Amino acid sequence: MSALNWIDVDLGAVRANVRALRGLAGAAEFAAVVKADGYGLGAAEIGRAALDAGAGRLCVFALDEAQALREAGIDAPILVLGPLRPDDAPRVAGLGVACTLTRPELVEPLARAAAGGPPIPVHVKVDTGMHRLGPPAATAEALVAAARSEPALRLEGFYTHFPNADGPGEDGRRDTEGRFARFLPLAERAGAPLRHAANSATLLRFPHMALDLVRVGAGLHGFGPGAAAEPAAALLRPVATWRATLVQTHDLAPGESVSYGGTWTASRPARVGVVAVGYADGFRHALSNRGAMLVRGRRVPVVGAVCMDMTLVDLSDVPAAAVGDVATLIGRDGEAEISLHAFAERCGTIPYEVLTGLGPRPERRYIDAAAEPGGA
Repeated sequence: MSALNWIDVDLGAVRANVRALRGLAGAAEFAAVVKADGYGLGAAEIGRAALDAGAGRLCVFALDEAQALREAGIDAPILVLGPLRPDDAPRVAGLGVACTLTRPELVEPLARAAAGGPPIPVHVKVDTGMHRLGPPAATAEALVAAARSEPALRLEGFYTHFPNADGPGEDGRRDTEGRFARFLPLAERAGAPLRHAANSATLLRFPHMALDLVRVGAGLHGFGPGAAAEPAAALLRPVATWRATLVQTHDLAPGESVSYGGTWTASRPARVGVVAVGYADGFRHALSNRGAMLVRGRRVPVVGAVCMDMTLVDLSDVPAAAVGDVATLIGRDGEAEISLHAFAERCGTIPYEVLTGLGPRPERRYIDAAAEPGGA
């Protein structure tokens, strides 16, 4: 245990989350989304755990991410969700992955790259209002026809992505229901074996939209976005716990200040601790004088400016705290907890950005809490 701060990644929780979400998905195939290096927690490790629990394929954003999974020895089906350039076609064929078809200029290079080998599976993505990748409904059918016209391509899927599946109240519900109703006839006419529209929020809030395949990222990692947070909390297990080491303490007299700019001053005799984590690790500067950690099961406030490598906390109410103690940044310590959602809210951001913003310095430690003594 040489790292000064680390993330315990519970692969048992990943498997439990896959099983729970598969229960909502019914007969639909489960695709585990492990883009951005498994949301910062390790794509190969998270992906293997998801596959072990019954996921049928993995999804990534970029072709480089697919290549990294293949180099890690994962031979399961992979779908690349992000855009491709025509000169990417030989790599798509060589890696044996499915790709997203978003424009007609990709059809011919993909077909040429597949010549003499197995057909490349393609998924046509249609834009139903997100206005990111994919053609609008008016031209999606022409793209489907172009894909079908090439024997070297195999139309495997037809899909979309909803912008407001995690939107609050009836507005978000009505918006998503309306987009789904417009998507269905397009998908029926496309005739692809796999129709898919459900991400984590959609599956948690609208399980009837599971169709033939669900693409689950947030839920896999133990949280639900926006209005899906509450059902996710009741169903899923947290995957990541972030901890760091207390490396020094200081006793302060009233009137003494700490850290850059002296933005916190002791109003009474105080004891502060230095924790080996900072914004280079992903512990945001926005938490200066407003964040918290757990030490010996007690919540202690962050004091002063968060530094690149270190953060100070007020230990005055935890007099037994000592150098070498462990501070919990995200997770549970005894009866106290700082959830991923609570941490993100305090930073003024979302859980996705917290996880993907974790730096390379925190060591990722892969555990299976369910298999350990006292594990759930």
